[in-house]
Amino acid sequence: MYKVDIKEKNGSCESELFKKMAENGDVIATNVKNTVDKIVTVKGYALCEVTTDNKKFNNFYVDTKEIGFIYTGSEYFKKSIKDYLPNTNKFIIKRLDTKKGTTYKAQPIIEENTDKLADDTDVLPF
Repeated sequence: MYKVDIKEKNGSCESELFKKMAENGDVIATNVKNTVDKIVTVKGYALCEVTTDNKKFNNFYVDTKEIGFIYTGSEYFKKSIKDYLPNTNKFIIKRLDTKKGTTYKAQPIIEENTDKLADDTDVLPF
């Protein structure tokens, strides 16, 4: 038996295609530990509860432009994506060593404002 229950979804993972992929076990994802120090553009995410004959577990899937799907069970990673995604979709994946072991976070990348400033500083822009 293999069953997937999508508990939460955002962006590209809200599509019927993702739902079908998850139900069929076709979300082939890279473990977050293999993506450390990579810069990714997040297109969407989904929290899925997976049930097999032997166990039940949660996977957090992140759809990225550069790598495809990444998966993790890290609560810190999930929290960082959910907290910062409204502000940016660019992240660098980081590894953290804690007392309890290794975990992962998605650190938001702050992009510089590239808007041209007015040459004449005496003229207000409104």
